[in-house]
Amino acid sequence: MFLRGANYGPTSFYPATVTREELERDVELLTEANLNFVRVHNHVALPEFYRLCAEAGLAIWQDFPLDKRYDRNITGIALRQIRSMVTSLHNEPAICFWSCHNEPYATLRSERRGSIGIGSILGHVLMNIRPSWNKDILDPRLQEAVLQLDQTRPVIAHSGVFGFLRGGSATNHYHGWNTADYRSLIVSSRLFPRIIRLVNEYGAQALPDDADFLSQVSEMGGIWPHLHWKKIQSKFLAITDVLHEHVSPEDYPDITSYAHATQRYQAELLQFYHEFLRRHKYKPCGGAVLFYFADAMPLISWSIVDAKRQPKLAYQVTRRAMQPVQVMIDWPKRCFTAGEKWRTPIYVVNDLSRPLPTMGLTWQLSSNERVLLRDRGVAEAEADAVSRVGTMVLPIPEDLEAGMCELKLELMLSLANNQTIKNEYVIRVQS
Repeated sequence: MFLRGANYGPTSFYPATVTREELERDVELLTEANLNFVRVHNHVALPEFYRLCAEAGLAIWQDFPLDKRYDRNITGIALRQIRSMVTSLHNEPAICFWSCHNEPYATLRSERRGSIGIGSILGHVLMNIRPSWNKDILDPRLQEAVLQLDQTRPVIAHSGVFGFLRGGSATNHYHGWNTADYRSLIVSSRLFPRIIRLVNEYGAQALPDDADFLSQVSEMGGIWPHLHWKKIQSKFLAITDVLHEHVSPEDYPDITSYAHATQRYQAELLQFYHEFLRRHKYKPCGGAVLFYFADAMPLISWSIVDAKRQPKLAYQVTRRAMQPVQVMIDWPKRCFTAGEKWRTPIYVVNDLSRPLPTMGLTWQLSSNERVLLRDRGVAEAEADAVSRVGTMVLPIPEDLEAGMCELKLELMLSLANNQTIKNEYVIRVQS
């Protein structure tokens, strides 16, 4: 089974106030996003959550709440607590594996400044590959303690460790957040294919577009776009310097349009990751687990659902991209020129356990609802596999308005049961 998942943090900042109805709502949102997997990230959820996930058919990765780097004097406490967690949860049928430690090489997020570029990447890589007491001594001991209590489930010693040369069964990637371009993942995975075996964190921050929340942000002081961003960062846990590198406030007339722009960037990045990892299904990728699902309080964060459970644009994109059956192409380049011709394979990703017989395949390029190009064909897909079903030859029209414009490329797959699967891309053209 290919894992289509999301990290799930605490339901609320006040867990004692959480009701069954709120948990049911979250599980419904998870399943409606076409996810089949939940990572209970760095906490132990309320008992009812595990039961609701089991009823909904959601598999669970259970974290032991050990995050970042620790001193050596925690060994005894950590061993006692991880044994207690496994003992209390081992009868939950939804749990499919355990993880002992997240990012054992890193300092706390609150102690780190965001940065973009090759220096950030190299620093992250060095922390990953360098031997450490946390990664090489503590985590194997925790793993062995869990295996002594439960030999029916896999146990991951640590997550977020790349494993270029050794270890690293579950990795975190923030290309497009810690780097200038999310497409840098393509190069990294070609050089080191094993780093995408199970990607359990990826994403970017975006502002909620809730009017009340945006009013709170504006009230922190300053005049747009020169708000008191340091205060905003402190109160709402945003990494504003990195966010502004990707989406600059100075390019937008007000905070509402800026919030929408950050959501567009987050949605585009997540669509790229979802599709790239799914196209590498089992070769070598076994799962794509976005970071993260929902906020426990009003925040500027990586969530795809805000604290009021209002979906961001990335939720809708995830819902489309994570359908069990989806039609895809190679990710478009950053910008095309008018008159050029682009060739790309067309893939059908089928997570169902049965093959899909002859299906209708249509693609079209449009501008402001005006269809510029259209073509049709047929496709077949193998069971639980990625099938290359054809090649798209896309001539970029020459008679476009001068300057930068955005075209919409739509793909439609018509199944035998009359169901239509849709996907779409933005094609940016400089003419």
